[in-house]
Amino acid sequence: MILISLLLLNNVFFNLIDSDIKLEKGYFSHIRSYFVANHTPHHNGYNEIYTVGEKINIKAKFQYGDLRKDLEDENILIYHLNLNDDKNKYEYITEVKTNDDGKINYVFEKKSEMGFHLFKLIVKGDLSEANVLIHVIDKKSNNKYVVFDIDGTLTVSDKEISKEYYFELVDVNYSPKMYENAVDIVNYYYEKGYNILYLTARPYWLSSNSQKWLDLNKFPKGILITYPQSGIILGEKVKNFKYNILKSLKDKGIDFQFAYGNAKTDISAYSDLGLKKEQIFIIGKNNEDKKITPVETYTKHLKELKKWRKQKKTNGFVT
Repeated sequence: MILISLLLLNNVFFNLIDSDIKLEKGYFSHIRSYFVANHTPHHNGYNEIYTVGEKINIKAKFQYGDLRKDLEDENILIYHLNLNDDKNKYEYITEVKTNDDGKINYVFEKKSEMGFHLFKLIVKGDLSEANVLIHVIDKKSNNKYVVFDIDGTLTVSDKEISKEYYFELVDVNYSPKMYENAVDIVNYYYEKGYNILYLTARPYWLSSNSQKWLDLNKFPKGILITYPQSGIILGEKVKNFKYNILKSLKDKGIDFQFAYGNAKTDISAYSDLGLKKEQIFIIGKNNEDKKITPVETYTKHLKELKKWRKQKKTNGFVT
């Protein structure tokens, strides 16, 4: 099983299907939980990719406030939505309790078909929630992915994350600045049938902020992977984190077609994975590396992509 960070399906999509679940706020099992839940929820679901036949583990952590106080020994309602079904109806699965770390780990026994499955995890006491995305694959499924770094790649600078660290700690909303046409590049691939992977070394406690930012800027649905620990990592640790995630996914059968980044750690992770120069796109000051294809601006790059695809069609095939 591959531990990923947080489900990313845009909130517009969530709102369309949330109406299937009709609940009234319940009660917490412990008085202390009312004090904990009096603060802003910062729950995190952990996505995983499985091959057909593997047991599916639903994992999440529930916490509140700037100090990320765990919600201990409280009831969580689990709902399942088969995203391969156009009816988009949630199915109630079960109710479980969080442990002393505010976590749940539930084994989903039902055999899941190939494709994407959404699990909504709802705190019974206040109806706050976390979401988990599961992708079940085999050799016959669409396993083609394009991976995008976030900071300095979709946002204009790595410095944007420093601002977000600060404003998150003081509980102030901050929206990082996006590169012009960055969202159009991601949508270009999504509309061509590629799966999207957002891979960032941001710590897990910025998962919800990252999801909201992607949704606010109308990025397409995809899987968001963040660093699963609370600490901030730099340099070689970033490269190792990203490479290990990508290698694990590749071993599962994921076919990485293209990869976007801005940092030397991105270049190292992508090239070590076996991606070629024409598959690695780098924007920013490191785009002169010989192992990559440089991106001057996304506006220009989008035109190049469309021109390239048109040439492929003219020659009788399209990737």
